[in-house]
Amino acid sequence: MPDSSRTGRTDEEADFPYVVPLRESGAGRPLFLIHGIFGDVSELHALAERLNTTRPIYALQARGVDLLQEPHSSIDEMVDAYARAIRSAQPTGPYALAGYSLGGLIAFELARRFRAEGDEVDVLALMEARLYERYLPLRDKLAYWFQLPHRVFGKMRILPARELPSYLASKVVQLGHRVLLRLGLRDDFYRIEETTGPMAGRRRHMFHIGISEFRNFNPKSYDGAISLFSIKGPRFDCCDSLPIWRRAAKSVEVFDIVGAHSTIMETPNVETLASQLDRCLAASEGPGRAAKALS
Repeated sequence: MPDSSRTGRTDEEADFPYVVPLRESGAGRPLFLIHGIFGDVSELHALAERLNTTRPIYALQARGVDLLQEPHSSIDEMVDAYARAIRSAQPTGPYALAGYSLGGLIAFELARRFRAEGDEVDVLALMEARLYERYLPLRDKLAYWFQLPHRVFGKMRILPARELPSYLASKVVQLGHRVLLRLGLRDDFYRIEETTGPMAGRRRHMFHIGISEFRNFNPKSYDGAISLFSIKGPRFDCCDSLPIWRRAAKSVEVFDIVGAHSTIMETPNVETLASQLDRCLAASEGPGRAAKALS
């Protein structure tokens, strides 16, 4: 076992299995999938099972999924730990990273870290990696707020009549939360639905850590390419983050996927996501592989 004093890890961190193999056999450099806001990698299994790539596939899980250890309190702390864990599985680049939701923000910071340390990142796939609307360029921010009534009424048109009262009530509550947040009278952003069981309190804790990081995450410059996997159709509960990512990255390629933010990893939506991610991975491996993936 490596000396934790030389790797910069505490003994506690050295014992935690950040890297979870989802497919250990395969050819080529591995793909690292990074967890969503709750830190659990179970939701990534369906995607890994459906990918046709021959690469080995690993997932990164958050320390907070173990009740015996406290979760990291920031994306920066996660990146410190995850970069070491990834290097233990693949010592040098190029790296292939894919992150879901909050994991997309973590993947972005990991890519910046690896490039700063002299390694290449040839795949940076951000799957429904939303950003807070306050970081939109001014023109896009004004358009977002101007279109707010249109988004609300658009959502109302597609909802069953029985769901309209609860939807409108949720909008009033959300507006109240935002006002209190702006006034400094609240320190959270969203409310997580009540959960039960031994992990309920930990999940709420990790959710609020993730939301706090989401609120404060304004991506810095990245001299590389991003592959952005984004659901089709209008967004009723968030902004389109593409203008922010385009401002941050050297280039952005958009891959359309289906479903909702919370269901892209579920059947049948995960089928489209896997197909699009396969295309992205094949394109990074050369024209021949890309043509085969498209056939």
